Amino acid sequence: MSIIISVICNQLGVFGKTDNFICFVKKDYLEVGLIIFYLPLVLVIGFNIFAFYKLLKYLGDLFLESKYETINLLKYYPLVLAICYTTGIFYRSLSLIESIKNSLGYLEIFHAFFSSLSGFLNFIIYIKHKLVKE
Repeated sequence: MSIIISVICNQLGVFGKTDNFICFVKKDYLEVGLIIFYLPLVLVIGFNIFAFYKLLKYLGDLFLESKYETINLLKYYPLVLAICYTTGIFYRSLSLIESIKNSLGYLEIFHAFFSSLSGFLNFIIYIKHKLVKE
C-alpha cells in the first residue's frame, strides 16, 4: 500500500528533488506525507490488533496455557507498534496546525525516542521465547 501511494505521489510531484538518496515531502504537501507513512501504519496496527483479538477469541482458554508461548508472545507485537508510533502520529498530526507548530518540541523528542525503539523492543520479545534462549 505504501509503495502504491508513494508511486502516485511521486507522479504528482509531492516529493522534492534530491541528490543524496534522501526523499522529502515538499512543504505544500505535508498532509500527504502524513498519509503516505502513518495511514498504512495505523492500518497495520489495527489489523494486528484485530487478528490478535480473533486468535484470542478462537483459542479461548488454550491461549493462557504456557505451552502456547509463541502465541502468547504475539500480543506484544501490536503493542510495540502502538508504543513506538503513537507519539509520531500525534506529533505529525499536530504539526499541521500552524498555531501550535512551534510548541511541539517535547513531542518531537518523544517521537524520536520511541520510534527508534521498535527494533529493540521486537528483539526483547524475540529473545523471551524459550527456544531462542536455548
